[in-house]
Amino acid sequence: MSETHPAVSTVTWWRSRPARRALTVLAALCWLLLVGLAALTDNAEGNWAWLLSLVAVAVLWAGARIATGDVANGTPERLDELENEIRWRLSRVGYVCALAAGFAGAVYLLAVQGDPELLARGGSLMLSLVVGAACVPSFLCAWTAEDPDDD
Repeated sequence: MSETHPAVSTVTWWRSRPARRALTVLAALCWLLLVGLAALTDNAEGNWAWLLSLVAVAVLWAGARIATGDVANGTPERLDELENEIRWRLSRVGYVCALAAGFAGAVYLLAVQGDPELLARGGSLMLSLVVGAACVPSFLCAWTAEDPDDD
């Protein structure tokens, strides 16, 4: 009777659905903090907290891409037919989120154009919104994907 190596025959805990969902919730909280700091704090006061939040979102985004096998952002040649269909659907959602983020940022900039202090926050707010929109496909994949097979 042949035995398989445990690392090969079992799914690692960080690729499981509950772990990926926890990662997604944590990333959403970090992103909300990122947007809140960009919109509500003076750049001199909230700069370090904003940068730490940005780094946290980026690290969690990389973790989601690794945990899902980078289906949401992978090249079509590397993915099978089902994964390409999933990638296409996630890309469409990401596109809509990018449009919404750009629209929200533009509305903010138009609304505060008379106030130089609030206008100065526009750059970090736009970056926060764009990063959030870019992350959507990976985190949506992390939330909805089934657990990988054990074989």
